Amino acid sequence: MKKFGLCCCFLFLFFTSAQADVKITKGITPIPNGNAISSGDITMQNNRIIISIAAETPGPWGVPRGGILDGSLIRNGKIEADRISLVDFIPNNWSAWPSEYQKFEILENTPETGSVYVVRDWGGAQLHSTITMKKDDNKIYLEGKLVNTTQKALADILPSHSLWTDGGYWFDMPGLKDKKTSKTQSAETAFSDWSVNYDQTWSMALHAPYVTDVGYTGRDMQKKISLKPGESMEFKAWLQILDSGDLAQALEFEISRKNMPHAVLKGSAKTTAGKTIEKPVVVVIKDNETYVWNMGGNGSYGLKLPAGDYQVYATGKGLAPSSKKSISLKAGSTVELNFDDVKLPGRIALSVSDEDSKEPVSAKVQIIDGFSPVVRFLGQKTFFTGLDPVGKTDISLAPGNYKLSVQSGAGFVTTPLTVSSEVVSGKTKKLDVSVKTLLFPEKKGWYCSDLHHHSDVLDGYTVPGYVMRAQLARRLDFTLLSDHDSSVHHHEMKEMSDHHNLPFLPSIEISPAWGHINAINVPLGKDLTIDAATADVGDIFKDARKIGADVLVLNHPYYSFGFFTALKDGTLPGGYDDNFDLIEINSSCSSKNWAKVIKKLHEYWDKGEKYYLSAGTDLHDVWSDSQPDIRMYANIPSKPASFEAFKSAFTKSLNEGNAYASLGPLVYPEIMFGSTVSHKKGTPLDLGFNISAVDGIKEIRLFTRAGKLLEKKTWEKDGPLTEEVSFEVKPEENTWYALEIDDTDGSRTWTNPIWVEVVN
Repeated sequence: MKKFGLCCCFLFLFFTSAQADVKITKGITPIPNGNAISSGDITMQNNRIIISIAAETPGPWGVPRGGILDGSLIRNGKIEADRISLVDFIPNNWSAWPSEYQKFEILENTPETGSVYVVRDWGGAQLHSTITMKKDDNKIYLEGKLVNTTQKALADILPSHSLWTDGGYWFDMPGLKDKKTSKTQSAETAFSDWSVNYDQTWSMALHAPYVTDVGYTGRDMQKKISLKPGESMEFKAWLQILDSGDLAQALEFEISRKNMPHAVLKGSAKTTAGKTIEKPVVVVIKDNETYVWNMGGNGSYGLKLPAGDYQVYATGKGLAPSSKKSISLKAGSTVELNFDDVKLPGRIALSVSDEDSKEPVSAKVQIIDGFSPVVRFLGQKTFFTGLDPVGKTDISLAPGNYKLSVQSGAGFVTTPLTVSSEVVSGKTKKLDVSVKTLLFPEKKGWYCSDLHHHSDVLDGYTVPGYVMRAQLARRLDFTLLSDHDSSVHHHEMKEMSDHHNLPFLPSIEISPAWGHINAINVPLGKDLTIDAATADVGDIFKDARKIGADVLVLNHPYYSFGFFTALKDGTLPGGYDDNFDLIEINSSCSSKNWAKVIKKLHEYWDKGEKYYLSAGTDLHDVWSDSQPDIRMYANIPSKPASFEAFKSAFTKSLNEGNAYASLGPLVYPEIMFGSTVSHKKGTPLDLGFNISAVDGIKEIRLFTRAGKLLEKKTWEKDGPLTEEVSFEVKPEENTWYALEIDDTDGSRTWTNPIWVEVVN
């Protein structure tokens, strides 16, 4: 029996050791929902983690092949769903083209170590990447090297390792000055050199000791450099793939690799009733910012912290925070800190209806004042009423007093409603809210849609069900989904839209590195038939038309990855092509970007070229929608009975310019936008409009050729809800007229032009 026991023990150790070994294979990724789908792609795994490298499959957003396309945990021998959109070494702030070649070599393939070497060109320069995995390790070692093999200096470029995940929540690097900007900013004030994406059961931490600047609040870990011809620079980083949303694991690795003086903080957490919190979450605050948190178990917690001063509190899923405790930690010490005042949650049962019809309506609910967890899987600050039944939701909140903003078509046909409520531990409060609808654009033949919206594909964070909830709460007349190079959720969105009696516009945001193109109302589930990453502009436009897109839009054309930016920089493959329809005002861009779009449209209109407006939020995360709400209104005088005819009428109106882009104000013209009027030279022409704004009209401006402001009408105080406005013009030549309208809330509307053809 002893011999048999020893034999079993030996076999167990042998197989455990073998399972921990590194293994490299080629082919389609075994990671569920993975995107590496080619026979030449490379997968590397051990007993804890797995990644797949895009050796043949095109990279997302048009990035050249060579990055980590998929990655996940292996837990209890089972590979979990893909968590990575892209981890890659990017040469200059997402400028990775032109690239003529990407070469791959497996440097090492032993049970102890797996290593893949990638070399790519970038406009004559070279990028070298080495991706290494060790036995029984949860980290990927990333080595990047940029070599200036050109004959000119590379000045003030921003190479980076970048981490973009599938789903989860983003934790902005603590200490950054601006937590809202996507633009590059200095990392000088950051508390750490790591950034992390997380959910309750996993997290991804990117450690980049070289970092001097960051993009997207840490998703891109950059270093500003200049390289003379022949010079090179190395960039070393680590990617941790962790088995929970416990950020303390990322901090512990930083402490270890930097040999930082540190202490151990541990303790327990209980409710006010003395009940042990099974899975406490202890949040650590440094200099008034959330620094890190630890997920405990069995009522206790423990983590390592650099020596220093902190505030600490305990909480848990659906629980209120304990009181904050200040603590000073000395290097080498172990400190016990216990919490016994965590309160159990209460609930609000919310019902939202229309004040006049009494019918239930969909709504978004946001906490204006009251507790919302910083650890986002513990609870949100934004909620949506459900899909079935409509207009109802049950919200679990920490005890306390709250002010809630209830929004249903807010800013366009209603104003937000603020309600106050006390949440009592262990009790449910019923809250019935009625929203007053003030305006009815559909009764005048005007229907709206957000023409740019993402789900949880690639850099999106919103599952289709919540895309639907959010669009219902905005009272859009058409639902739409435009994910990056993907139609994967089209059928699901259509099924939900049909259930709610709304037409669905299946769309795709074609995403080469030089600029994004929205193909609107493509056949359901239809993708491009060409590789957009390497195709010329003209080929992309032709293929989008070929697969059946009704409308082609230049999305955010003045971004660093925008059509007109690439055209100006000489990086538009194939050069300028005019086979598009609309140009987008993207509400996630700055107002300066909007002004550039309007100026460009004026230039087209001056030449009689009939390109028109598009408008989209570019929403990726409906719970953190910091950008303004925007949508396109298009005129359909008689609503067709069938969804297909209704959609065709809507896209036809967009293409013909019978539409306007709005952040709030509504407008009904006597002469339709996009139409052409023949008028006698030099004689008066009356341009009449009915203007409405739920926040009150502030100013209306009339523009003509060369963007010239002809006339404006202004209300100093308390602008009206609705106003009839008329402008008298005397055109001397063929021209156009368009409006800008501001409301008292600062929201703006831009119209397409009314064309005037002068006759003698």
